[in-house]
Amino acid sequence: MRAVYWLMLAIPLAVGCGGGDGDKPDTGNEANADALSECGEQVIADSPENAFTDCFTGDFDWGACETCGYYSDVSLSQGAYDCITCPEGYEIEVAFGDCTGFCTPNGSSTATIKDSDCNPNTECVLD
Repeated sequence: MRAVYWLMLAIPLAVGCGGGDGDKPDTGNEANADALSECGEQVIADSPENAFTDCFTGDFDWGACETCGYYSDVSLSQGAYDCITCPEGYEIEVAFGDCTGFCTPNGSSTATIKDSDCNPNTECVLD
């Protein structure tokens, strides 16, 4: 009886989980306005084909990316060093000339954007 009950709950959830408009695949660069900072939203708007929100999720050494890129495919931007913006409480430690890099806790970066001569694709990352 319990299995029937759970099945009755699971079927409507599974049917309703498709999401999207069905016409295009989820590329990982569709910004969730509630989850992104203003700068993260601007990064996605400025580079919709090369910046993504489906990014490196963090590990023992590095924080998760808020936005990542700049690549032609989201699967290429999964490294800890591919972050464009970081979640609140983290900052970029610059690794590349486009101002992408690692997310480190605020105040712990040894190569901040302000100290770098990198050229960002979106100006808000300089703030």
